[in-house]
Amino acid sequence: MIGLVAETMQKAIDALSNREDLEFAFHWGEAGGIAASAGVFGVKALELCDDISDAYENADADFMNSLLQEALERPDMGKKRSARTRDSELRWLEMGTTLQEAMKAKDEGDLVRHSLMTGFTVGLMFWCKRLPHVGERIYNKIIEGYLTGSEELLEQAASSLRAGVRLSDPMSFMDKDEAARYYEERIWTMRWVQNFGLRRTRIADDKVGMPNFLRGNFQLVQKAHHDKEAATGDEVE
Repeated sequence: MIGLVAETMQKAIDALSNREDLEFAFHWGEAGGIAASAGVFGVKALELCDDISDAYENADADFMNSLLQEALERPDMGKKRSARTRDSELRWLEMGTTLQEAMKAKDEGDLVRHSLMTGFTVGLMFWCKRLPHVGERIYNKIIEGYLTGSEELLEQAASSLRAGVRLSDPMSFMDKDEAARYYEERIWTMRWVQNFGLRRTRIADDKVGMPNFLRGNFQLVQKAHHDKEAATGDEVE
């Protein structure tokens, strides 16, 4: 698995050397996504992903090459790797949020960030792209939509990812305190993936683009906490 991360980083560095900025951004984002999704043996997956993000943001070629060298020097243990403990529901939210960020960048005319975040989405989908009739179909739509510039295909893929997250929102089965923790974790997840490649410039930015289908239940949880605070006079954690 670490070999695949190294291979993808090498593609990105080669593209950078050839001044192919969009290809570089796509593959560098893809490397970050694979590292985070797969859980690389001997490496804390999210920390490696953050290192990849920082190297991109700082345009630090030396750091990029050091990350590549570190990956090449680590043994590839195949299936004997440290799996991420994050639950699958959060993974669908990660993928949906990154694709939405990619589409937003394209709407704003930022094609480099569009490439970076599309690559990041594809990398995050590494674990599920072989799922028949689900992950593989969405994965292929993202790739085809990116290569052909089809906003329709990207929106179809985004809609499928949103549906997966919507089904995983169990607020109706939780008490309000459990739901509050649930949404806190999802807000952290959305902020983390939206800030890929922008971690340092967005460090003080608390704004999170929460999808509408999650926003309604989240607002109900907030209101319940505010009502409880008003009734008791105590701050609710």
